[in-house]
Amino acid sequence: GGEMSSSEALEALSPAFYKGFLPEDNEKKAWEAWLERYHNRIKADDRDPQERIEEMRRANPKFILRNWMATLAYRSAENDNDFSLVKELHAVLADPYAEEDAIENATERWFLKTPDWAQNMPGVSFMS
Repeated sequence: GGEMSSSEALEALSPAFYKGFLPEDNEKKAWEAWLERYHNRIKADDRDPQERIEEMRRANPKFILRNWMATLAYRSAENDNDFSLVKELHAVLADPYAEEDAIENATERWFLKTPDWAQNMPGVSFMS
């Protein structure tokens, strides 16, 4: 069928990583080995794929409050007396498992890796 190899699956997941892998990278090999074990587990479970996907969505929130998000919101509130980001984050996080955006463009704005500006910021980067 349309099964992916571990290398192809890792390539599909690459946007989730902060840095790419070098061809000889042990970390890449470890991820590929994990993906192979995961694929074998899925096959052994022999479950309906849609049922498995729904169960994963119920257990893993799409939106998680990160320090960089809170930093944007509290700085806007504190510096500009603008609480719109606080309210926006509240709306998004009120149902973090929802696949449909609670507010317009929530996925584009908040379903992100830590932005460059926050990656080395003390007190922000650690839990982002």
